[in-house]
Amino acid sequence: MKTNESQLHLAVAQYPVDERSPESNLLVVEDLLRHTEADLLVLPECSLSGFSTDFSSVERAAAFPAIDRLAELSARYGVALAGSAFVRQGERYANRGFLLSPDGRVCYQDKRHLFSMAGETELLNPASERNIFEFLGWRILLTVCYDIRFPVWCRNVNNEYDLLINVANWPEPRISAYKILLQARALENLSYVVGANRVGRDERGINYTGESSVVDFKGKHLVQLPLNEANLSFVYLSKEALVTFRQKFPAWKDRDLFSLEI
Repeated sequence: MKTNESQLHLAVAQYPVDERSPESNLLVVEDLLRHTEADLLVLPECSLSGFSTDFSSVERAAAFPAIDRLAELSARYGVALAGSAFVRQGERYANRGFLLSPDGRVCYQDKRHLFSMAGETELLNPASERNIFEFLGWRILLTVCYDIRFPVWCRNVNNEYDLLINVANWPEPRISAYKILLQARALENLSYVVGANRVGRDERGINYTGESSVVDFKGKHLVQLPLNEANLSFVYLSKEALVTFRQKFPAWKDRDLFSLEI
């Protein structure tokens, strides 16, 4: 774990998901943890189940204690985990983003923007609040897939976060947009951005190409994961470089002020 207060050692993973076997996917994550000494490992959306809007698939995914099982792995290997999982919420469900610390601390951020074109609004509840997490001296905003399209939700009004995480199951036909959106959110918010996307073809025949990336506050790619391949990549993020750039180029001072209604 962390030895340098000004740096965050980040790992980002992309892998194919077996939608009918969360235990198999859990083994994949454990193998990733065996090969990392990073502070934080970022996983794709619906990390152990894959994304779906089919009721029976969501019900099955929510019945598996994904967050609890991943929290056990985080504690065992001493690496924090970020991802998402379907959870039951009354008569409906939520796509719950999580940040799990090895010390047992659990932070949640549900997906806010539901993809109505795929029927998410029929199954899921949207987030009712936006949370900023503190982790090893870094302030983090966690977003889930479609959230990244909405700049107001992601807006860093007063530099309240340093790192924006987006966990995704972003399909091949729209992958060009995803890569642009990650860079745009980094530039407009003067923050680091990491996007973790799955690979492989799901049960509905939809293909995911991965192409996960880490972008710095100037919009520069620090890490770009490959096309159509499982991969685990690492990068060090510098808090000092971020703060220095914000002081040198304080575009945030010329921001438009607004209130966000949730």
